[in-house]
Amino acid sequence: MSNQIVAKITGRFAKIILYIITVILYIKNLSSLVNKKLAVKEDFRLSQKGIDWLEEWNTEAEIASSISQIAQKVVEILVNVPGMAQAHSRDFRRATPIFTLKDGTVIKIFINPANVKHIFLADNNNKMLFGGYVGWIHTKGLNQAIEKIKHSLTSTS
Repeated sequence: MSNQIVAKITGRFAKIILYIITVILYIKNLSSLVNKKLAVKEDFRLSQKGIDWLEEWNTEAEIASSISQIAQKVVEILVNVPGMAQAHSRDFRRATPIFTLKDGTVIKIFINPANVKHIFLADNNNKMLFGGYVGWIHTKGLNQAIEKIKHSLTSTS
């Protein structure tokens, strides 16, 4: 073998060894941090305000048992918006009503701290009919769908 080939193999082997050592040190440091956090966590007591917030955050909305034909049309429009995904019902109560359909169904919007737009439909008893959201890239399509719904299915249309 030539000296150049031996040097390349030795250099690559040394890089691999350094990489393995780095990973081992990282894992060792990570496990140390986890153990320290667990030790702190055992002494941690959540305030009543924190407990109330967690309970509210994890509480799901009451779901409606029936849906009107107009609301069905709205759901059909919304599920065809590119990027539409199912929203968690816990955000339903945070949503703000923006308009009401001919049948009394309320269209509600919630924008989370990451600026992700959610849309919810509520029946006339404020029970959730639908909840969805789109990522930033599809917000324009959701806004267009909302305008279409507003212009074609509200009392003023």
